Amino acid sequence: MKFKEKITVMFCAVVFSFSVAQPQDFDYIISSLVEDLYEQDASIDTEQIENDLRDMAEHPVNLNNTDTRSLERLPFLSDDQILEILLYAWKHPFQSIDELKLVYGIDEYTLRLLMPFVCVVPEEKSYLSAPREWFAHTHHDLVLRTDARSLTTFKGDPFYANIRYRINAGGHFFFDVTAKRNAGEAFNARSRYGAAVELRDVRLTGKGLKLSSAVIGDYRACFGMGLVMNSAVPYGKSGYAAKIGYMSQGLRRYGGTSNDFLRGAGAMLEWKYSNISFFYSLRSPDSLSMHHTIGANYTWQKNRLSIGLTAVEDILSDSLKIRNNYYNSNYFRGERQFSASFNARYAIRRVFLLGEAAVSQNDIWGAAVLAGVRYVPVQDVQLLASYRYYSQHYDALHASTFSETSRPNDEHGGYIGADITSLKHWRFSAYGDVFAFSGPKYMIREPSFGYDWMIQTEYSPSDRFFLTFRARNRRKGNNDNFWFRVAAKNNVFLGEPYGGAPFTFSPVPTLSFRTQADFTIARKGLDVIPYSFGNTASSVSSSEPLSFGVALTEQAEYRFRRVPIVMQGRVTGFYAPKWENRIYLYENDVLYAFSVPSVYGVGVRAFLNIRYRISEHWSLYMRLSDTWYTKQWTREAVLLSSHKPDIHLMVKISI
Repeated sequence: MKFKEKITVMFCAVVFSFSVAQPQDFDYIISSLVEDLYEQDASIDTEQIENDLRDMAEHPVNLNNTDTRSLERLPFLSDDQILEILLYAWKHPFQSIDELKLVYGIDEYTLRLLMPFVCVVPEEKSYLSAPREWFAHTHHDLVLRTDARSLTTFKGDPFYANIRYRINAGGHFFFDVTAKRNAGEAFNARSRYGAAVELRDVRLTGKGLKLSSAVIGDYRACFGMGLVMNSAVPYGKSGYAAKIGYMSQGLRRYGGTSNDFLRGAGAMLEWKYSNISFFYSLRSPDSLSMHHTIGANYTWQKNRLSIGLTAVEDILSDSLKIRNNYYNSNYFRGERQFSASFNARYAIRRVFLLGEAAVSQNDIWGAAVLAGVRYVPVQDVQLLASYRYYSQHYDALHASTFSETSRPNDEHGGYIGADITSLKHWRFSAYGDVFAFSGPKYMIREPSFGYDWMIQTEYSPSDRFFLTFRARNRRKGNNDNFWFRVAAKNNVFLGEPYGGAPFTFSPVPTLSFRTQADFTIARKGLDVIPYSFGNTASSVSSSEPLSFGVALTEQAEYRFRRVPIVMQGRVTGFYAPKWENRIYLYENDVLYAFSVPSVYGVGVRAFLNIRYRISEHWSLYMRLSDTWYTKQWTREAVLLSSHKPDIHLMVKISI
């Protein structure tokens, strides 16, 4: 996905792009998606998105030996584009990546995004069938990380620690071990530690029966559009306006640091057009309580039609207790819940239909529907319209999908979006979303109506220059926020451009700059737009004046010629004295990590990243960051310290 927001004159620089051939793509996708999700819900876990894309960049998908679930991990591909790629490979296997230009719906813009994540291997060499062949292509990764966080303000032990070990044997056998200790904690029951073993894409018979995935340990499960089972992150509203929802990815091991995962075992089997999955867990997501989760999914897919059934049963050893508040009276409480859904996708020429309907057990059974239609009138234009309805009593424990709030409960709305890439070097995207809540929500104590719209323009005449304009306005409850962003990035090759693979250190010195300006306007204390329009309350009057926020950023990156070192630095000046004017800015961090601080207050924030490839197998990563606040704002906000320094260190060993 690509996207972002806000205004004024601002300086920012190059995002940590590991491929000089595609300098902006990886980090642009990540930063845009993550900032969008954080504006929807600042507590959301987006770690898996970055890890998935890093994994695919380091181990590109072979277009001659892939499937729907593998390509669905790329957030910028729509379901119809995935279908066209698979149909093309089925009719005549790819001989080179350049053949993607011949696939209907893959425009120049999308092609540039795909390049770091896909490859072409001749069909006869694309499958390692015997375990001895897998382990002849074994790759080991060991990552050791420690952070010293908020050194001047953190009480107690300020050190964070994380250890990861991973084995990848030929892309078929995986083993992950993870251990995490938060600052101020000892390793105990609340720390994150676990392991996972996964077998992937293993042929069981010569008649087409294949084990798509078998996992033991920590894993995540995603089916349909997430109305019943999605333990990962949903793709919400973003600059990829013609794509919504989270498409099924099945079962996958989990080796991240979040506590949102299942722990147990699961398997996915494929035979001809059918795919069946079973999974069992002894742990509920986002909780350390022990309870049973049993689930199954059946999917049938042939050419342009796909249908699926998902059922999940949760059996808790103790009744789920939630503190009663004005906004959660309809949340599930009890010891047992059953949820089920039916999902389908169908393509009719240039029209693509998709949707999911679900029910969940509560004190009263609840229902939910998410449906959409995508129309591609010409190859470079995509239009989408969708409708969602989540009843007051629908509250599936593992649901996570397209929604204005983090919980698909008591909401209905309509969405339209458009992506246009028909003009060379230009991309235009826009969406409009209206939504309503029939009961109270967090910070909204009455039934209400709201809206959200975005317009974005991107210009990229080459890999050396990239320009983005974005405007967004969201009205929710008694808050009305407007963001505007203008960002420019320029890459200067001090030698001939190097077409190396992603995540390699280039022997060609490169100097990159990125300048960025973000501007926000917020109104708070407005009358809530009533859900029932029979009583027209004013939506213009405000008990508080308009508040403004601005952030100006300049970022630079330099890749040395003679030593494998990459240095990246950024300085951001910000003025956002009110919380409503906070600005989320994606920041590069050490490998497998990122930071999305909400720039809030009055001051300056800066960071310096250094990546040094010591040898073919050893790499060192370091990050220094600090935020300095003005003395006056520090006194007004009653801060104990006027700055918050952080240090992140990581060593990666790859064999």
